Amino acid sequence: MARPNWALLMLGFVFAVILVFSYFVQKIIYPAPIQALLIAGAMVLLLFGMYPVPAMKGKFGRLSVAGPAALGLFIFLFVWKSLQVSTPQHGLIVLQDSTLRLADGSTLKLIDVDTFSDTNLTSTLDALKNSIQIDGYVDNEKKLQKKFFSELISSLGFGGSQTAAVALMESYDSPTSNLDNINNNWGELVEQASNIVGDNNRINFKKRVRREPFAIVQIRHGDTNELQLVRPGKPLVINGEKYDVLVIANPSLTVVRYIKEAIVIKPSDPQ
Repeated sequence: MARPNWALLMLGFVFAVILVFSYFVQKIIYPAPIQALLIAGAMVLLLFGMYPVPAMKGKFGRLSVAGPAALGLFIFLFVWKSLQVSTPQHGLIVLQDSTLRLADGSTLKLIDVDTFSDTNLTSTLDALKNSIQIDGYVDNEKKLQKKFFSELISSLGFGGSQTAAVALMESYDSPTSNLDNINNNWGELVEQASNIVGDNNRINFKKRVRREPFAIVQIRHGDTNELQLVRPGKPLVINGEKYDVLVIANPSLTVVRYIKEAIVIKPSDPQ
């Protein structure tokens, strides 16, 4: 039976005391790598001092290590990563029906935030149509509706079902359209598209259709006035400048009350 190694225990205790003494007495905060080294060293020495069995192995990239080195390297990397301070992201918030004025004089107004349903298409198309009609976009309504809808369907991963989905959207605008049939066909189309992604991802695909939000915003700059579609992963372009979309908040997806629709953007970092 392995016996404690008192020398390792004492050395580990010294490492721990150095860190505690420096912080609480001298008010010194070491850089993250030194803190991680002291913490990892103390833990490894204490653990192997109590039970010195060098059976642990690990591989870090091309480096293979065993025994105390494996444990020490693992703890060091874990603690170092945990101590690293991430740079906070400061974004510009645009609330529902509010207008944000940018430094170049452009204004950004959030018209609506919505998601699809996996069984009801017409309610989403109603919301999309109402958003496009804001401030006299009636003339371009069908063109914008098809453009936005096609982009959303493509981003959701409908694949070969995209053409059929656009056909459903176009039938929605027909005076003789049957909304129940459109919704039923849409549900079948979502099921068909989910089958393509495989059994393991079928449920995740339907969840994404129901939960991934998109927004419609109105951008004014000088005499120009346009609507843009905001969706995850797509930069927002305002007067030639790109903005990353950090958050698209859709209150309908949460049980928390009094949350407003909103988006959060920030200027894209220069490449």
